Amino acid sequence: MKNVELKRRYIQAAFEIIRVESQQGVSIRRLAKDLNCNMASLYRCFQDLDELFLYTGLKYVEDYLHDLRQLMDEPVNNLQLFLEVWKCFIKHSFDNPRMYNSLFFGKYSQRLDNAVEEYFTKLFPEELARFDVETQETLMKGSFATGDATMSRILTKCVEDGWIAESDRIYIDRLFLQIYKGFLKDFIDGRISASNRQSMEAELNAFFTGIITNIK
Repeated sequence: MKNVELKRRYIQAAFEIIRVESQQGVSIRRLAKDLNCNMASLYRCFQDLDELFLYTGLKYVEDYLHDLRQLMDEPVNNLQLFLEVWKCFIKHSFDNPRMYNSLFFGKYSQRLDNAVEEYFTKLFPEELARFDVETQETLMKGSFATGDATMSRILTKCVEDGWIAESDRIYIDRLFLQIYKGFLKDFIDGRISASNRQSMEAELNAFFTGIITNIK
């Protein structure tokens, strides 16, 4: 129980630093000072800062998941829904690009679904209770990681509905993810400035719409 509470405190402390400053403001020394503990205590909870960022990043997906739930209730066909879900994901991820990068492409991203389960069942169960039942089920099924879960399921429905061919399904899934990853990295690395974010998002969504239009 002690480690659970300490892990919660580390995640909350890192979140506050990132919220007020940036991810670069987080260091083991600073966390130890803020939490009034020794630097070695972090390693009782996490492998390193990268693993801490994986857990901290989950605090940034709540708004996305709420918007996603609303989208799923919209009266649109599955092909349009697929593009709208990506548009929603892009918007929220570019609000907090480094955190989303840590979640989905970081050093420990392969552990994301395990981290989700621990985060919402052991560390912050009160946060899980804020979601509707369907979102809770999605999180607890171990299918949160992007490129899998919602996008892939909708894409499968597009095949079933005859919007795209089965032979194109995996191609589209992987292509969208790689294009998105490239844009996200360019944004994080400063090759796309924050002032150009709106046009960058529009360009990325236009790419996705164009791919779907040409494949149909």
